Amino acid sequence: MKIKHCLFLCLAVFFSLNLFAKIDGLNAYQCESKGYFMNVQAVSDGFVMTDNMSNALYLLQDGQVAKIVSAPGCGRYFTVSDDGKRIGFKMINETGQRPAVYHVETGNVEYLSEAVNLCGQPDFLSDAVYFTIQNRLIVLPETGKAQTVLLDNYSNLLQISPNKSHLVFSTSNDELVLMDMQTGEKIEISETGKMSVYPQFSPDGKKILFQSGEMFVYDIEENKRYSVGEGIAPKWSTNSEDIVFVKQLSKNEVLLRSDLFLCDYREGNHVALIQTSNRFEHYPVFLSENEVLFQTYDKNAIRILNLNSNTEQLIYEGFDAVEQDFFTLNSEKSEDLIPGTVPYTHQVYDTPDEHYGYGSCAPTCAIMAISYYNRLPKWPTDVTKLFPHSSDYGSYVSTKYRFNEHYFEESSTTGGSDIAYGGYGYMWGLGSPNSQMLNYLELHYFESSQLWNSSITWAGVIDEIDADYPLPMCAMLSDAGHLILTKGYIHDQHTLIFSEPYGDKNTPSWPSYDGHKAYYDWPGYNNGYQNLDHSGAYGVIAWTITAHTTETEYSNLVIDNDHYDHGFVMNNSENGSTQRYFRDVNDGYNNHAWYTLTMADESDICYVKWIPTPEAEGFYEVSAFIPSTYADAEGAPYKVVDANGEHTVILNQNDYSDEWVSLGTYQYQLGSEFYTYLGDSTGYDGQSIAYDAVKYDYIPSPVASFESAGQDFCVGESINFSNTSENAETYTWTFDGADLVEGTDMNPVVVYNEAGVYDLSLLAHGVMETDTLTLSAYINVHEAPVADFSVSDNNLYLPNALAVFPNESLYAYNYTWDFGDGNGSEDANPYHYYTEVGSFNVSLTASNPWCEDVIYSLEESIEVQDATNVEDANLMKVNVFPNPATDRIQIVVNAEILSVKLYDVNGSVVLQSEGNQEFLNVRGLAKGCYMLSIETPKGVRRKQIVKE
Repeated sequence: MKIKHCLFLCLAVFFSLNLFAKIDGLNAYQCESKGYFMNVQAVSDGFVMTDNMSNALYLLQDGQVAKIVSAPGCGRYFTVSDDGKRIGFKMINETGQRPAVYHVETGNVEYLSEAVNLCGQPDFLSDAVYFTIQNRLIVLPETGKAQTVLLDNYSNLLQISPNKSHLVFSTSNDELVLMDMQTGEKIEISETGKMSVYPQFSPDGKKILFQSGEMFVYDIEENKRYSVGEGIAPKWSTNSEDIVFVKQLSKNEVLLRSDLFLCDYREGNHVALIQTSNRFEHYPVFLSENEVLFQTYDKNAIRILNLNSNTEQLIYEGFDAVEQDFFTLNSEKSEDLIPGTVPYTHQVYDTPDEHYGYGSCAPTCAIMAISYYNRLPKWPTDVTKLFPHSSDYGSYVSTKYRFNEHYFEESSTTGGSDIAYGGYGYMWGLGSPNSQMLNYLELHYFESSQLWNSSITWAGVIDEIDADYPLPMCAMLSDAGHLILTKGYIHDQHTLIFSEPYGDKNTPSWPSYDGHKAYYDWPGYNNGYQNLDHSGAYGVIAWTITAHTTETEYSNLVIDNDHYDHGFVMNNSENGSTQRYFRDVNDGYNNHAWYTLTMADESDICYVKWIPTPEAEGFYEVSAFIPSTYADAEGAPYKVVDANGEHTVILNQNDYSDEWVSLGTYQYQLGSEFYTYLGDSTGYDGQSIAYDAVKYDYIPSPVASFESAGQDFCVGESINFSNTSENAETYTWTFDGADLVEGTDMNPVVVYNEAGVYDLSLLAHGVMETDTLTLSAYINVHEAPVADFSVSDNNLYLPNALAVFPNESLYAYNYTWDFGDGNGSEDANPYHYYTEVGSFNVSLTASNPWCEDVIYSLEESIEVQDATNVEDANLMKVNVFPNPATDRIQIVVNAEILSVKLYDVNGSVVLQSEGNQEFLNVRGLAKGCYMLSIETPKGVRRKQIVKE
């Protein structure tokens, strides 16, 4: 007779008692804090078990409990061989993981490999032990050679069927794969994309029991998956047909019911095994076909239920004498964390003193996500729980406040009998966290979606972290569930990192004030940390809610009313003010503004400050944005504090609507206070005064500058000044010594009429400041060149048509001659032989380095004639010899000599004589070319000579 047939009466009686009627229940957190034994299994001559921390293995023999192994996570998922003589476990420390076997009879520990990065939980066959190293399955028989099977990925929990025909293991995303050990053929036996864990072969090896949100059985021969329904901690009976399991009911931190059930996996009818309504059973396992071993929370008792007689045997009771072990594993592996810092809030120690925070994990978890994005202002609250300190966000958990036009005044009574509002009141007053937390986050400008149990996968959680989102998660860290905020993970192992509102469960005493960075292992994995499925009974994460939003982009000079701790300061802690007194509206600058009601006589209670962080000293125009709603305050006293003290500007906010209003221009100096303040004491009662945005527009200081063609000019030259000043509106120029001594033109034109060195100054006048540019000895005015020259003779005769040009120019350094016949020269005093008959116009260009060229031309042209065209009687013939000469020269002329002059190349007379003189002494002259000029009654003749 199958077991289910003898239990119909029990089922009827159980339901007649109202299966899940309300009772006082057990505080699940307190159960975890006090400690208890769990996962009791039979071994030879006794029982082996772990405690709720899973950091130790205990042996119960003859009513005495002895600790036999102590190491991080050694009690997690331990196994027992069929003969009860060996216990398989993982030995984990900072150097790595090792599969190990404890021999019950000798007390010896046998290590099955060296320390590795990842190994699997060792398990037993009738003649072998097996485990994984990374993605390799290793089977060690009692005799013979070890067998190695290469898997697709690392799997911590896997099982080989008793007949060694099949292997079941999990994928990296916790889907279950069945592998034929002979052919290597693989099939997926769980639903794709669903978390499925804790596979168990039935004793006959033909079925696989596993959990995936509910209980499932896969029948290998039928290739069929059966849903067994909701339940936790399922175990096979010895007949390979029935399954014993637990059903629980909890609310907040209270465990209301925990009862044993039985079902046939094919029919799925759930039958209650025990009729108690005030006891909390858990962790059942079949010892024989008619005996079920289980534990109870209420008295930490280990019992055996006889299914035939429906009687119980007490095996052991108590836990107080056990000292639990805790370990610290310093992660040396690389980690991925969301950017920045999650402000830590503890659900008990950071909430107000009057609040019983032991059941406040959900609103506290939500507040940590909200504060991570800086979506609410800090609300400093003095707390004395644990130690006196100030909590920035704990009041939001249980105290009334307004945000997003919602008044969080919903209430609910806590386990400590206080009435809580805020996040707690919203979630529990309107339902429960699993139904209201999503709405709560959305009211704080989040985009959220919810996933439940098996739909929550490792890959999905990692995707959230990689996208830089924190993830609120309800995990089974206790039997009532617990909300924690996921914020990172360890690479290459299934370990997540949390902001834990109840404290780190890996450390002694829970709650503890060390939850800012807690490491918890994923269900089905064991890396030495506490597990998100603390008892290995649930097989899922209860639920998650995505928390998608972005933090405000802060500005240094436009301080909006959501720039909390980034320039915008709200007084919600002093003078009796609390966050409750601030109301908000989705209107105004960036569609949000705070407001409160004004008072006539009292000093400010609700006040705010807008504090910029300027980079440059100088003047700023300060403007306030006035929204169109909840801004009707008369006499709103804006106070601007700057380098020159405090200035009050009175505005009637009702005169403006959705616009910036200037409060004036104020000066910022490094090291001085600079902010705008607005309080609620205006002289009028009950008006709405809005606190929106304030901006600080920098007024750049003027910079005087200009450009000119140079600094050196000539007298009378027009000088153009191009104004390149910045941030100026008007200008004042001063030109000492110029025709325009002072002017206000932007780009003046100036003339200097006297040579000299002159100063210049430019004043650039801005809105608030003036910049002066004074340049000493900036302009150098030089005399302008004057071109002038003469010619030795305007009438010349071939073949000796030589013209000498004495240079009479002033203030010139460079000369350019044009002799009119296509030839020229750059000599100062040139001479030139004309070779053709004609009239030639000669010009001179004289210049200096600073001025434009000055051109001068002879009034009369040079006339060159052929000597054959002149009558012999009128032709004056001149001969000079020797030429070149060293001492003297003789002059032979066919006419009376009136005078003789000798010119150097500069046109200066170096020798001269009067009267009819035939000889000229040149001994004292320097070597070079000279021009001899001979005057006779027939005219003047010139001839070039060379002195050697």
